[in-house]
Amino acid sequence: MPQKVFFIEGEDIFDAGFRISLYAKAKENDIKINATNLRKERKIRVIVAGDIQNIEEFHSLSKNEDIRSITQPQIKMYNVRPIKNYKGPKIDWNGEELGLISIQISKILDVASAKLNSIDTNINSINTKIEQVDKKFGVIGETLSNIDRKIPEDFTPTSRENESERT
Repeated sequence: MPQKVFFIEGEDIFDAGFRISLYAKAKENDIKINATNLRKERKIRVIVAGDIQNIEEFHSLSKNEDIRSITQPQIKMYNVRPIKNYKGPKIDWNGEELGLISIQISKILDVASAKLNSIDTNINSINTKIEQVDKKFGVIGETLSNIDRKIPEDFTPTSRENESERT
């Protein structure tokens, strides 16, 4: 099975859903990939294996279309470098897929945790505002539950005309 390698370099390539999109597109092209963020070098290394025609189609797609899954600026701010023969260590493709799943689950949990913290902060803010209203006007629940007791049972609204006739 032929193995090739290429690099993606530039801005907005990290934390943009790039690798997961690469894996999805690789699956569509019936090839295997190993995509690794090289943060210090500001690039992603993509090792591919499979039918050479499928590899070339995948490379072309990666180069010509913005496949990042998270919305990014209108202008594509990265370059896909030319494809070359891969001469590195053998890739454990099963381990690669399991590692990707673990990484993605971890990211999902991080995002969920941040969202839950934000929701908790909003709830605390709402509670604080309710307490401020309670201090100013009394406990709202008690006031509302007693509202019917404050209006006399024989009360009927009268119009201004009726009031003026009485005076």
